[in-house]
Amino acid sequence: MQRGRALLRRGPAASWSGFVAVVKGIPRDRRWLFFLTLVNLAGFAYGMDWYRGQLASLAVWTWPVTADCPVSALLFGCVTATLALGRSCGPLEGVAYVASLKYGMWTVLIIGQSWLAGAPVDADSINLLWTHAGMVGESLLFGTVRPPRLHWVALGAVWAAVNTALDYGLGLHPTLPDQTPLWLALGASVGLGVLAVAFFAALAVKGRGRGDSWGVGASWG
Repeated sequence: MQRGRALLRRGPAASWSGFVAVVKGIPRDRRWLFFLTLVNLAGFAYGMDWYRGQLASLAVWTWPVTADCPVSALLFGCVTATLALGRSCGPLEGVAYVASLKYGMWTVLIIGQSWLAGAPVDADSINLLWTHAGMVGESLLFGTVRPPRLHWVALGAVWAAVNTALDYGLGLHPTLPDQTPLWLALGASVGLGVLAVAFFAALAVKGRGRGDSWGVGASWG
């Protein structure tokens, strides 16, 4: 609190730069990492409950590719938990970053489109909107502060492509609002997947050779 007041007294420019510095420090702060682990695990539990009716009619092996967002939250929770324990896992980060950005943006887009098409703006859809916007922000923050390796981004691309193929090839995609046509959901899934992979690939190329500069212990990848 005192730090925030000090930043405000230094003027808008200093306050903004200080705020950015605080936010960029979140992926290095164990307290934040443990907190985000709990948030992501709670998001996973909430998401699985939201998908409960759809999953009940499907084989168990399809659940990871049907419950796209809950699984993405679980993967990111594993990332933050691993970092909080002073470790890192490149493959996990590559898949979690791509999946969280893709499906976070997809959900925000689909909800926004359904509202514009006449769907009710109710508490459930508002809650889904801001939680998935949080997934987008989380993946952008961690990916920027800790750029993934290019080969692990490629692994994330494979996961995204296989997931989309199964979702729309076998009809395993999330239940869509009545106002959302299937072609739009498919196009958004493909386009946003490409965008997410391209974004993290660019970060990977930019950060190549920089190494892990923020004190994580044992790592894989």
